[in-house]
Amino acid sequence: MEDWDWEDTVGDDWDTPDFLFLDPDTWIHNDPIYKTKQEEIDTIVDNAFKKSSQFLYRFQPLLQIYWRNKQFAVQTLLKENLKGPVETLQNTLKLLKFYHT
Repeated sequence: MEDWDWEDTVGDDWDTPDFLFLDPDTWIHNDPIYKTKQEEIDTIVDNAFKKSSQFLYRFQPLLQIYWRNKQFAVQTLLKENLKGPVETLQNTLKLLKFYHT
């Protein structure tokens, strides 16, 4: 058994490291658990983007109708100099009923 003293080992001169803190990145990135979790997260994010694309594709016509309705200025129907006010009102009501069904 070698005869050495702990104080000699601790008290030896040593080079100052580049960083004065431990950097666990290399340990984490090389760990198999990290690699499998990263793949799981990638899969979850990819699935979320695919589902959101399907949602937008499926509901695009409804979103366009909603956008058109938001752009509609109801006050336009109340103008006195509106050409064909009865027909305009009838057509507007037919369109709203169509959208409702």
